[in-house]
Amino acid sequence: MPWTKGDTRPKANWVNMNKFIEEFDLKKTKAYELIKLPEMQEAVRRFGERTIRVNLPLADEILRKIY
Repeated sequence: MPWTKGDTRPKANWVNMNKFIEEFDLKKTKAYELIKLPEMQEAVRRFGERTIRVNLPLADEILRKIY
């Protein structure tokens, strides 16, 4: 769905796992457990076998709802 003027979703800011871990001050194991949650799948993109990107604003929004 394209963005509209009334859309309240935060602008996507895709970062790698290291930045995600640093931003949320997480241990590596906990970060990988979090991205496997069904709720987080909208904020996570996988490219190939090893590359993972996380949408920081959306991940923050989802984690606030969960915790």
